[in-house]
Amino acid sequence: MRSSTREIITFENILAKYQGKTIFVDIWASWCSDCLIGIPGIKEIQKNNPQLTYLFISLDRNVQSWKAGIEKYGLKGEYYFLKSGMKGTFGKAIDVDWIPRYMIVNPDGSIKLFEAIKTNDEALLNALK
Repeated sequence: MRSSTREIITFENILAKYQGKTIFVDIWASWCSDCLIGIPGIKEIQKNNPQLTYLFISLDRNVQSWKAGIEKYGLKGEYYFLKSGMKGTFGKAIDVDWIPRYMIVNPDGSIKLFEAIKTNDEALLNALK
């Protein structure tokens, strides 16, 4: 993955960076209509849960599209670009077969919620409590 500063970083390093915090992970792409439909829900979650750390992992096809999406949709958080997409090591490790994919990671790095595809998913909302 690449951070917004273009540094290459592993998901393990990302989790270590935010250890001790609850992390909301959004795997998305600027070309994904379901991802874009979910943006108002993400903004509502951010409004109601400002204590969370928000990570946006993009499966965009190129860096320019990724950066344009960040600018256009203005979600607050940390942004990462996953060049390998769904078929790379990270995508296979967590079995990404659809985006958006929302995950909640506990402060100790364990995964509280592995998969939700809608921001109003009951399991997602419960995991935020």
